[in-house]
Amino acid sequence: MRLVDFQHFYVSPDHIDGTTCTIEGDEFRHAALVLRKKIGDALTAIDGKGFLYSGNIIEMNKKHLVMSIDEQIYNVGESRLRLSLALSLLKGNHFEWVVEKGTELGIAVFQPMITEHTVVEGGLKTERRWQKALAAMKQSGRSICPEIQQPCHFSELLEKSSWEMAFIAHEHAAEEKEINWSALQSITRATLFVGPEGGFSSSEVETAVQHGVIPIYLGQRRLRSETAALAGAVKILAFAGDLG
Repeated sequence: MRLVDFQHFYVSPDHIDGTTCTIEGDEFRHAALVLRKKIGDALTAIDGKGFLYSGNIIEMNKKHLVMSIDEQIYNVGESRLRLSLALSLLKGNHFEWVVEKGTELGIAVFQPMITEHTVVEGGLKTERRWQKALAAMKQSGRSICPEIQQPCHFSELLEKSSWEMAFIAHEHAAEEKEINWSALQSITRATLFVGPEGGFSSSEVETAVQHGVIPIYLGQRRLRSETAALAGAVKILAFAGDLG
């Protein structure tokens, strides 16, 4: 596969016809006005659904460009383990920051979560979070844009989730020596639960454990929720063999 450069452009799946793809909107303006791309130039595009395309610009006007599809590959930059992060809603823009950085690390699903100690503020920010994920996907060389779910209560997630392994970050968890971390290398779906600033309640942790969720230890220093989310994700992905 010929990766012409590390600048990947997003193309909507419905703008791909098999032999060409059409790039418009902000992506087109960045290519034409910022990078000064012109007919004949090589280009790389991703559709957010797993495909990366390379080709050359064959048509261009003031509103869009058309790129030939000379090569395509699937699942570029993606982890074998589909990791879902169920993170409590956070104040300010901290959740959006986690979406951006978590996308770079390889998280596949972001599930905003409401717990006993969650402080809910403002309206839904699904579109903003999707834009953060999209930008981070392009920047990090991934080909699948992570899913951004609607907020859901912690208890509901425990009932409906279909993980193969699940973990809950808990500051009072003992250093886990009995966890079979090698099992992560043979499964495809895992979930990490991270609570709000006030942490999970003891009853929430107990209920999670009853549902087969494993408490994990993230070190002796107390971490902010957004830091714990990324630290936990790195730990899981590393044991899964995704981080080298």
